[in-house]
Amino acid sequence: MIFRYTAMLLLCALSLIVLGAWVTREVQPIPGLRAPLVSTVQPALIWLEQAHIAMACVVGVLTLGLIGWLQWRIRRPWPRLLGLAALLILGLEGWLGMQGVRSSLSPVIGFFHASLAPVLFSILVAIAADVFTRKDRIQPLKDPGRPPFRSLTVAVSLLALLQVLLGAAYRHGLLGVLTHILNALVITLMVLVVSIPVIREFPWHPSLRPAALGLAVVTGVQVSLGFGTFIVLLIGAGSSTTLSILSVAHGATGAITLAASVLLTILVWQNLCSPNLKT
Repeated sequence: MIFRYTAMLLLCALSLIVLGAWVTREVQPIPGLRAPLVSTVQPALIWLEQAHIAMACVVGVLTLGLIGWLQWRIRRPWPRLLGLAALLILGLEGWLGMQGVRSSLSPVIGFFHASLAPVLFSILVAIAADVFTRKDRIQPLKDPGRPPFRSLTVAVSLLALLQVLLGAAYRHGLLGVLTHILNALVITLMVLVVSIPVIREFPWHPSLRPAALGLAVVTGVQVSLGFGTFIVLLIGAGSSTTLSILSVAHGATGAITLAASVLLTILVWQNLCSPNLKT
């Protein structure tokens, strides 16, 4: 029951990110354009904003329910602390959202609001991974990576977080796109450096191999959408709707990429021990 509840929460949280990205595209253009990508038809914009607010309320209520369950049923401190972190970010997100509406989506407020949403989604994924995969763990294995997979997965997660921040800063006009593109190349290389060896070393593992493969696939989709958006924007081809769809999809997969990197990091730390320690 709680597994389905958490899955529904994650789906709603991802839908909230998509709606938020679309509202941003309606309110302000991609940097470099003089007009919003989507025609700002007031009824459509009002509907999107109302849907975004309604989904935010749903996510808030579901998150509170999950946090209550964690505090009541789980005794380990780690998932309970994650629940409290989710509660803090949830409250901050709500406050930033209200401030953004009052200030016509200030770039700085919009940046923080857009940045924290993927972080909240990743925390919820981390809670689910810690709670629902712990009982399926096999005996810890030695980390065969050089450098260790533990260190590499943490580095990938930090780079994914940086990429989310750079993307949010670009969309709200605070930074140029060059840094975002360069970091995309770096994180793509790092994901390959981590995912391919994990898949080769643990082809039989029930969680490590799927998590590594999933991270590699979603990163490829994310980078493809990003470069597709940039090329279409650069050459001036495609309709406004096409650019909007690519941009929103790119933002949503960015949140999924961050969550996938966090998931792989948690699974690696759960299932692998330091090569200097005995299993």
